[in-house]
Amino acid sequence: MFGDERLAEIERQQEVLQVQSDLHRQMLALEAASWAQRFAWVDSASQTVAGARWWLLPVAAVGGVFAVRKWRSLVKWAPAALSVWKWARSLRSV
Repeated sequence: MFGDERLAEIERQQEVLQVQSDLHRQMLALEAASWAQRFAWVDSASQTVAGARWWLLPVAAVGGVFAVRKWRSLVKWAPAALSVWKWARSLRSV
């Protein structure tokens, strides 16, 4: 009698664990889909960059020279640029 009750309790615990694991799998799948949707812009950005590679290197070089020469003035503008960048990102997500 005691063995039957214990066996039934173990079976119930196993069923609860199976339901919990199914729930967690579904939550992980939902989270993965959410992250995939959030980072879908990365593919479009990489395609845009791939189409514009011929001018990125010269622009980066000029930007680097400008940054080295004018780094103090750039430091002054960095907080404003960061605020504008965050604002633009918030508009993109809406």
